[in-house]
Amino acid sequence: MFRRSAAHAGSTASSVSSVREFLSSRPEVNTVCMVQCTSPFVRADIIEEALGRMRVERLDSIFTVTRSRIYSKPASLCIYTYIQ
Repeated sequence: MFRRSAAHAGSTASSVSSVREFLSSRPEVNTVCMVQCTSPFVRADIIEEALGRMRVERLDSIFTVTRSRIYSKPASLCIYTYIQ
């Protein structure tokens, strides 16, 4: 559990700023797994597999995606989000 400062706990604070604040307070931590509240169905086995791949393949970051395509902007902008 980590209690964020007021500067990083408001509705305008970014996830990245919160992670940076956490890491600056815990120099012994070298791996962070952030599961967004908008992705509550990420399974534990997927997280474990990702962390294992990071270690074995010496990756500095990894993220999950799914194969379904839903356009979040007009198709002419070619911006889309993958969801399952």
